[in-house]
Amino acid sequence: MKSHFFRTFSLALSGIFACAAPAFAAEPPAQPSPAYTMPTVTVTAQKREENVQEVPASVGVIDDRAIEERNIREFRDLSGMSPNLNITTAGGPVTYTYLGMRGRINSNSDMDPTVTVVVDGVPYDDYFTMSALPLFDIERVEVLRGPQSTMYGMNSEAGVINIVTKQPGKTLRALLGANIGTGFGRAKEGGGVRGSLSGPVVEDVLSLGLAFNAVRGGSYIDNMSDSGPSRLGETNTGAFRLSAAFTPSDIFDARLNFGYSRIEAENGYIGLPIDNATARAIGQDRREKWRADIDFDEDGHVETLYGDLHMRLKTSLADVVSVTSLRHAEQKFETDFDLGGVVSPYYPPGTGMAGIMENKMHSFTQELRVQSPKDGDSPFEWLAGAFYHNFEREMDASNPMTMFGTIVPGSDVPMMKGTLAGNSFALFGQGTYRLFDKKLGLTVGLRHEWTEREFEDDLYFTDGKIRESDTQLLPRFSVDYRITPENMVYASAAMGWRPGGVLNTVVPMPAYGVNPTKDDLRYDKETSWTYELGTKNEFFDKRLTLNAAVFYSVYSDYQDRYMQGPYETYLRNAGEARMAGFEVEAQARIADSLTADLAFGYVHARYETYTDEWGNDFSGNTVAAVPEFNGSLAVKYSFLDGFYVRPEVRLTGATYWDRTNEHKQDPYATLHARIGYAADNWEIYVYGDNLTNEYAFTMAQPFNYGDNSLFGAPIRPLEIGVGFNLSF
Repeated sequence: MKSHFFRTFSLALSGIFACAAPAFAAEPPAQPSPAYTMPTVTVTAQKREENVQEVPASVGVIDDRAIEERNIREFRDLSGMSPNLNITTAGGPVTYTYLGMRGRINSNSDMDPTVTVVVDGVPYDDYFTMSALPLFDIERVEVLRGPQSTMYGMNSEAGVINIVTKQPGKTLRALLGANIGTGFGRAKEGGGVRGSLSGPVVEDVLSLGLAFNAVRGGSYIDNMSDSGPSRLGETNTGAFRLSAAFTPSDIFDARLNFGYSRIEAENGYIGLPIDNATARAIGQDRREKWRADIDFDEDGHVETLYGDLHMRLKTSLADVVSVTSLRHAEQKFETDFDLGGVVSPYYPPGTGMAGIMENKMHSFTQELRVQSPKDGDSPFEWLAGAFYHNFEREMDASNPMTMFGTIVPGSDVPMMKGTLAGNSFALFGQGTYRLFDKKLGLTVGLRHEWTEREFEDDLYFTDGKIRESDTQLLPRFSVDYRITPENMVYASAAMGWRPGGVLNTVVPMPAYGVNPTKDDLRYDKETSWTYELGTKNEFFDKRLTLNAAVFYSVYSDYQDRYMQGPYETYLRNAGEARMAGFEVEAQARIADSLTADLAFGYVHARYETYTDEWGNDFSGNTVAAVPEFNGSLAVKYSFLDGFYVRPEVRLTGATYWDRTNEHKQDPYATLHARIGYAADNWEIYVYGDNLTNEYAFTMAQPFNYGDNSLFGAPIRPLEIGVGFNLSF
């Protein structure tokens, strides 16, 4: 496995340097021109527009061109595109989402994420449905690493992914794009069509926009079972977004977004054996690449509907900003829980077990803030605000018996049925004062947050609601010094948290020793402190941008999933976990025709003190499901007035799949490329993903039927396709 990793990596580097070689023969211009320097990138990481090089924090940016060139079509495609960012699923695009940064990743039992996803200023609380969220007509994606609790509150203790969509403006803008790809037998044909149209309706007052996206993901897994479908992995996605921008005066503006999306999958959970021992446990001779044994014809979907309103009033003293949102999401997926061979202790021999999971989420958010005016000359920059969040999540899960690939009527074993509701409220503020001709910046932020959760169980604990409430103060301190206008160093310390609450994924079964109480369903809050040192630099007349950061995080009362069996899963507070690592990002314009992008992140994540209630001691072990490193290296060479070639290699480090560190995946590399021709308003291209057909897993987990078998979600195999874009 390691030799294959190095062969793929070496092949990728050879291709990259081959593309770069012609450009080195050209002499650079004596004086830098705008085309020869790296562009300025504006972000809203701190809820105001800023040059990313002036934000004293580790922030990565994936702009609209990078999204297109890297073939990013849905949320999970962002995984590994920024240092120490990891996004995957429990086993399929419509199943539970795993979202992590800097070593802190959620489980599929968590009620709250470790990373907050924000779209156009609105935090999305249905993170568990988001892996297949379609990304289209996107301006940029900002990856804010480390606790962002002062600005974004709970559930952002590992970071924030801030997605900014393109908004209608004062000029006409239109785009139409399409692509189709195939894996030549392994991955079936798939493709998509996307487009947008926006522009002024009333000059200087009202602009409207429409964007749409339709994608078919081709199946890529062969099914060996005679009872189930012959192929697995196909998805169909449809989405649209309507936007309006209202600018009646120089001091007031408003934006309205309304959107809908539906993702359908021909299967729910896809679990493939990660090794030969697991394959033999379900009756297979050995592990086979992209081959499953699913005897139940399962499917699933995720559907979302949302609307948000942004209003801003500008005065000479302050800007007043309001952001209001409503969001509804539904998720349903079916699972072949016996995976074609694992024997369930709850059903007769010769039968199988399925799983049916349903979630419905309704949420409302309101943020109101007052902040210092944009482009003010004052050395003091400040912001203060309040935030309110209300949500309701209806959860329903059952395990019926299957026979010959179909569900046996009346055989359900209810696993969970109830409603989790909650509120949170926060007051927050942050101020930065600049000294010595604005070279030195001192920043202090504070947020006070209150949360309430209540769970109403419709099955087992029917004698009243189970309630939990929490509160937390969240400070942040940072100092930055601008050595020159192009070079900055900074240091920060910030606190993060995830609130306590209630989780019921336990089915009382006294005959099997499962006798939970209400207290077993409760868990306490998790808190963390992260310390960071970093530097941001532009060199050689802005031809090279180089940013780096080192961090150290300590998590106390670490929330983690305890899975004792298929009907006994708890969320518990372990002891302490620590994460330490670094990130490096560089963009260079080596010549007018050659650019290069490098990103690399490393994290050493370990359980410092961790003994579960059954006496198992995991102290000193590596945290499960966290790649040791990830990174990418790409170059783009342009030639002959419009032609270009862009090879890229992506790296993923060694990963332990369990707390015992018994199951380990070695590092792997994937090779990607894009070759095309771009004119002023059109482009055609050929792309290739996973060109060496690397086989690896993005997640693996146990099913706990009395053995130590793990089943995983594999990466997609080789795909080659063509596409075009038209714009005006």
